[in-house]
Amino acid sequence: AVAEGRADRAEIAVVSGSGRVPPLLAEPTGEGGGVLLVTCAAAGNEALDRARRTLGGDRVLVCGRERVDLRAAVGALVRRGLPRILCEGGPRLLADVAAAGLLDEMCLTVVPLMAGGVQQRVAVGTAADAPLVPGVLIESEGTLLQRWLRPPS
Repeated sequence: AVAEGRADRAEIAVVSGSGRVPPLLAEPTGEGGGVLLVTCAAAGNEALDRARRTLGGDRVLVCGRERVDLRAAVGALVRRGLPRILCEGGPRLLADVAAAGLLDEMCLTVVPLMAGGVQQRVAVGTAADAPLVPGVLIESEGTLLQRWLRPPS
């Protein structure tokens, strides 16, 4: 990684509309690989000030007024020299990323365990249609590893 111009440790950007820094990410990480908070102005001055005290003023990115503007967030990360973004989150964030046209690929793991719940989709919330084509499909002992890609334009 270092030979390719990347840091030893990845930067972590947490998306939070409330401006809250998860407690486990509030601890200093040493050299490289810090935490960035991506939030919106609606989080409020108190939450933004608390996040800036925790992470440092330059580590809090306010992208959007009422909610996090994901396109602006990606632009802010790219301007910081972070053009390769791996997004991990829940079904609402996935729906928002897809709706914003920011989904280039999706990795999905299916394990052989039947589980129920109230959410019915891998993406929930914002309506989104993001066509994908299979890149890699691997099966091992009943577990499916999948990588889906945006089709070529």
